[in-house]
Amino acid sequence: MAPFILAGKLLVASFVVQSPTNTNDSKSRSFLQDNKAIMGKICSSHSSQYSKSRSRVLLSSSKSKTFSGSETDSSMNSDQGTLAQMCSLLGASPTDLLRLAHSSDGVRGVYINRAVKKNDMLLQMPLSSCLRDDMPPQWLRGDDIAEQEEYQEGNDIQPHSYLASRWATRLAANLMDLKYGDLSSTSDANLSAGRNLWMSCLPDAKKLRASLPVHWPEHIVSSAKCTALELAVDSAYFARADAVADLLSGWKDHIEKKNSEIDEKDTTREDVTQEHYQHVLDVVQTRSCRVELGYGPEWGPPLRLLVPVFDFINHGINGNLAAIDMARDGYANAFFGLEVDDSKSSGATEDVLVVRAWRDIDADEEILIDYGDSARPAWQCLVNYGFVPPYRGEEASEDEEDNENVNIAEVYYHGLRYEVGPSVVPIDMVEATAAALVVDSGGNEDDKTLANSGDSTSLLSPQVALTIADRLSEVAFELLQEPTVDKESDDVAQDTEFLIASDLAALLRWFQHQVLVACAGGLRRYAAKLPESE
Repeated sequence: MAPFILAGKLLVASFVVQSPTNTNDSKSRSFLQDNKAIMGKICSSHSSQYSKSRSRVLLSSSKSKTFSGSETDSSMNSDQGTLAQMCSLLGASPTDLLRLAHSSDGVRGVYINRAVKKNDMLLQMPLSSCLRDDMPPQWLRGDDIAEQEEYQEGNDIQPHSYLASRWATRLAANLMDLKYGDLSSTSDANLSAGRNLWMSCLPDAKKLRASLPVHWPEHIVSSAKCTALELAVDSAYFARADAVADLLSGWKDHIEKKNSEIDEKDTTREDVTQEHYQHVLDVVQTRSCRVELGYGPEWGPPLRLLVPVFDFINHGINGNLAAIDMARDGYANAFFGLEVDDSKSSGATEDVLVVRAWRDIDADEEILIDYGDSARPAWQCLVNYGFVPPYRGEEASEDEEDNENVNIAEVYYHGLRYEVGPSVVPIDMVEATAAALVVDSGGNEDDKTLANSGDSTSLLSPQVALTIADRLSEVAFELLQEPTVDKESDDVAQDTEFLIASDLAALLRWFQHQVLVACAGGLRRYAAKLPESE
């Protein structure tokens, strides 16, 4: 059976489509099943002690995500009317279609009250009710206001506060102003009440912080056993430090100016600490969205928004690529974008963010959207949003390139790092393995010529496939071993934040473990179908 070549990687179709018929495959399946219990202990039940509105923390055992009306949790009952009230106050529509509720595993999400058809509107939120990165508060802009006016008149130099890379700082400044500053005293009573209600529903600051690797201590980050995660955390740490410094400087100057204008100091605003700066950045990082401006001759950079109500919608997998007309648990069933509302009787138009159905959606289904490339692969989803997506190797997308970017695990072999998928191995890993086998066995000239030929189809012999499979199984087993963590006291081990971070690191190990086991099993099945002479 000849493998397919895709994007510089060796894609073996039989990894996923062939039924297990040999002892090697049975061994692989047994390996996975026998060790689920081990990982179940690592991914302890501590995760169930908390829930995040936008973040999914999914344990290895899958659970139903369908809302059950028979649940009587008091917080769930109070949530059901919250979304309708929020929509009404913020000018969103419709006000009675969506509700907040908890799934059977305790994850809060947005559910639909009645059935809708494909392309029906689920939510319309005016941009005037959102926080926008292109409208930062004056205290952050400072002396850059004049520079911005010059920039708009054709100056080629963009002012510091309006650099595209600083969008998170600008959004965080708006959120700070909403919580502690001038936006909280807007003349629109309904808008103010709606935003306050929205803020009251945001995740607990400490638990949200604990879910983001940028705040984890080094030993927790390293316990995830993922080099890509460690590098991403290092990069995020320095970017976050710059953002905090900008917010602190701007806010401090703002408060000093405010206090100089009044007789009595505003101590409430002075009480804003570095933890508050970090929290608003955490909210922006995990709950903001990006939309393209589709009007005007020069569209400019994408617009970043914090959209109340919309930000409670959880992540789903590629609903537009994987059977969009069929209901599938965990797959996106909605999409969003900017539209123009011209339905007002006055004839005025308004920009709105609109969520529409990808497919027909039944009553009581959870609304899910795809968070996009920022949520894949799994380690990046954890860095950006604070949760590990479920592994869905057996429900792979028909778009092979997309699936390749979702289910990725890293493995070190002969000192080099490679990334593999459930049905994908890198060509350079195959070539290196073939060359190593030739050297180890003292192969003849024909073997050496084959190893250097670049013919990946011929290189992936049964021996090469089984050698790689053995290495993947070895690494997969290592990922099941719970890292030894030095704890200063027993209190640390019982700390909720420590448990949240540790569980998420374990979930990432479990995700990578499943990818490696699937790839190893596929290689063994592939090798079993090839003649030994190949």
